[in-house]
Amino acid sequence: MRNTGRRSLTFIQCNATLEVLHAHLVRSKHLDDGRDWILSYPEWVSSLLVLPELWTNMISGVDTRPEYGDVSKRLRGHLSDVCSHVAFTAYAEIELVISDLSWLMNNVLLGYLSGLCSRLGIDFRLSLLDEGAVLYSGTRLGLRRTVRSIAKYVFLKLNRFPAVLVHPRNADYLHRLCTRIYCLHPQLLQVPSRVTKERIHAELLTKVYANRIPPLDLPPQSCLYLSQPLYRLVGIDRQLAVVRCLREALLAQGIERCFYKPHHADRKEWCELLEAECGMAPISLREAIPVEMLVPRCNAELIVSHICSALLNLKTYGYKGRVIAYGLEELSSAFPERSQLEDYTAALQRIGDIEIPMTSTLHPLSNLERDRVAT
Repeated sequence: MRNTGRRSLTFIQCNATLEVLHAHLVRSKHLDDGRDWILSYPEWVSSLLVLPELWTNMISGVDTRPEYGDVSKRLRGHLSDVCSHVAFTAYAEIELVISDLSWLMNNVLLGYLSGLCSRLGIDFRLSLLDEGAVLYSGTRLGLRRTVRSIAKYVFLKLNRFPAVLVHPRNADYLHRLCTRIYCLHPQLLQVPSRVTKERIHAELLTKVYANRIPPLDLPPQSCLYLSQPLYRLVGIDRQLAVVRCLREALLAQGIERCFYKPHHADRKEWCELLEAECGMAPISLREAIPVEMLVPRCNAELIVSHICSALLNLKTYGYKGRVIAYGLEELSSAFPERSQLEDYTAALQRIGDIEIPMTSTLHPLSNLERDRVAT
């Protein structure tokens, strides 16, 4: 039986700050479409990012990543929270917007809503929202990620969650239900003919957020390092050695002051090492917001990181300084598969005006650092 209601819903599930930013920019282009728009985001996201007046409803929920403990309990709790806030059965058409199919909460929502809509005759469509590198480097699944995907699916099914099995032929925008991608770089994507690419208008940032954009005033000849918790995958010693090399290379170029923007998942130990052993200072801003939001009021001479989504986006958001992707080869084991590094590097190169130093140009490690990396 077909649902004869007239209302339509776009439900956006965000799991990171950049998604929340992009969700607001997308929403700002659809203010008069007559649809209900509901935003779900982690409770730790800064209030600077969230504009309640743009949304029909908002859900500030728990973070469902494994490092926060008891994944099954968190997934069940968030799904219950979403269902208690949103009357999905009242709609004739539902658009689910997520970053990818691998994130467990996204997968559960896709399984739940696609099944619900199928049973009740509600039109359903899946859209993807640009969360950064995962959109441009995550679709080519090899053996290792396919096995991981199967393991995730088995975990969800054993815990009685609705779930979708992701494999090389249906990953992300290859999935038969996907009809739209809200993306910052449509030129980087080759998608099936059924999929529409809708560009996210980065130039609307200052209009949408206005005086909510905080200033980031750094001294002249300063660098901003975007910290990433890659050490969880490659080890602290390896990432620290790369950052030390980076620091020495910057000093050789006359960049004496180096500040870092911590990742919200960074460990205290890592931040202390950046300060004590790499001579970096934290920026004063402690809000959980993406660096893209800071671009209009950031005067850093250069911004540098490693495997970081922001490096793909800074120029599109209007940043005029140097952008450097450093130590990609040394930290490549952060990617489960080599194809992800290849796709990420290719995306950086196609965007252009991003410096990617070759391995041979990295400052050599000292014997002590070689020993630390080896252990």
